[in-house]
Amino acid sequence: MLNVGFHPAIIGGATLYVDEKPQASLSTTLRRLGFKPEHGDATVTLTNLGPGAAIPSGQSLPLVRVESRQFAALAPTVAQRSRVEVCYCSMLQQCWLKSTGQNYPTEVNTSDRSDLTSIST
Repeated sequence: MLNVGFHPAIIGGATLYVDEKPQASLSTTLRRLGFKPEHGDATVTLTNLGPGAAIPSGQSLPLVRVESRQFAALAPTVAQRSRVEVCYCSMLQQCWLKSTGQNYPTEVNTSDRSDLTSIST
């Protein structure tokens, strides 16, 4: 996620979906997508996007990164079955919702997205 604004983007929450169902944890999600890591085969990095986290202006923050040959083979299927929604706000309390595959964020009222949570490992 890249913050192209002039001020920090303050995260309101993030939700990972697979087959349009919200996921509670990354490890469960990876297994649901067919990933079965072998010892030493993969490196999984998850950025904590809990409410209140901030992305500085001009900075980018990778949401999830999986380095694995096995997972790379699953990438086309994973891209079709999954998406991430992130709600973020400006210092002026203007909030937007951005979803994977969406070109532009949608302005929202933070109370509209009370279902967003942080993604855990």
